[in-house]
Amino acid sequence: MALLCFISVPYAQAQQAPARTTGTAERATLRIACEGDAMDAEVIVNGEFKGECPLDFSAPAGSIELRVIKKQGSTHVRSFEKTLRMGGGTARRIDVELGPPTLTEEGRRIEESRRQREQAEAARLAAERAETARRERARERTRIDAVADQMLAESRARNGVSPVEGCPDCPPVLRPAKRPGLEIPVTNEATLAAWLPQARAEVQAYLADDGASFRPPAQMQALPCESAAFTMRKLGGLLDPEDRSPEEQNQMREQIKLLKLKRHTDYIRDVKLWPVQARCEQGVLSGPLSFWAAGVQVTETEQYTTVHSRLVRVETNMVGGEAAGLIRLTSRNASPLMRFADTPAANRNNQPGTRNEWVSFDYRFANPKQAPEALRITFLLDESAGSGDFFGRTRTTFSLPRGNGRSENLEYDGQRPSARSYSRNGLLHGEMTIFAYSMSTGLLTADIKYPAQTVCYRDGVAINMSPCRVD
Repeated sequence: MALLCFISVPYAQAQQAPARTTGTAERATLRIACEGDAMDAEVIVNGEFKGECPLDFSAPAGSIELRVIKKQGSTHVRSFEKTLRMGGGTARRIDVELGPPTLTEEGRRIEESRRQREQAEAARLAAERAETARRERARERTRIDAVADQMLAESRARNGVSPVEGCPDCPPVLRPAKRPGLEIPVTNEATLAAWLPQARAEVQAYLADDGASFRPPAQMQALPCESAAFTMRKLGGLLDPEDRSPEEQNQMREQIKLLKLKRHTDYIRDVKLWPVQARCEQGVLSGPLSFWAAGVQVTETEQYTTVHSRLVRVETNMVGGEAAGLIRLTSRNASPLMRFADTPAANRNNQPGTRNEWVSFDYRFANPKQAPEALRITFLLDESAGSGDFFGRTRTTFSLPRGNGRSENLEYDGQRPSARSYSRNGLLHGEMTIFAYSMSTGLLTADIKYPAQTVCYRDGVAINMSPCRVD
């Protein structure tokens, strides 16, 4: 029996020894070293908490995901992360450097709640400011409207203007004592050849019946959708300044700055819309569009108040709420009534009123993607009710596309070239040349002679540059 025991003990030890050697070789040893703020940080290995830093431990060989975190209250945590690949029986020291604080889940919830409160408060304050501004504009417009009403009443009484027969909602129009002859300039521009005959025919038709047919239907139809009113006002040129594009608003601000005006109020009132042919798809105008629009533009500065009435007819085709192809716009405009701030009240009724109106025929060829460089033809007929011929000839403007959003603009007084300018993205850009001309007012014995002049523009703003090299 003693011999058997002597033999069995070494045998058992021999069976157990390889197991201890194999287990050591399959593990790796890590020393996580921490200093300063990283002391006592939690050490997490492969998603399992191991203890606090500094810490020595062993882990199974292979890929090791190490994460060391130290919480800063309930909202923030600083962390250190590293992915290791270690073989069995190896050892390694890792020096922990915690990163900047980041939000915990609780911190993100609190931060989101704070952000929402701030947004709500900012929206409330913005709404209050907008409402205050709206009320101020309303008070200002009520005051200006009283002046405009008086100016319109005085003008109608002085000039004997009456409403359009059969159209009580139409603005009153003047019946001129004479009309200018139709003088359309000759041009070799191929792009104009196809449209000039049609344009000339429409102008002649207007002149043939003394403009009597230029009036909207007596009865208004309902607008086909909510967005139609804004689109029609935009096409008819009857938008308030705050409703215009940012580019147009910037241009207007620059013009006001150049005029050195301390106060400038501009708006459209008494807007009326007469849809003739209009339909909507998916909430926007689509297909053939024909409508009439009327409005009164009122402008007040510290120097003067002007009132300008107009009646507009628009015909075009709409695609997805935007005009596409030919836009035919005919407008009848009363000459602006003007009252200067320093005019004594006793003398206002004695001022000679301007008794002119003019009608313009505007042909634009719009492409929603290339609208600024669309071909445009405009005829302006001044219809004077007085004895003078201040603007007694047809004035014509051609806007010719030149590519890349650029246009060349040619202006004629009768058949005489009067000006040439250039535009980029709808704004004057480059040199404008106004040719020398003479003018007869019908009141003086000699014509007034004006020399040629040039003005340099950059993106709609006149600048002092000679030669004019804006690109």
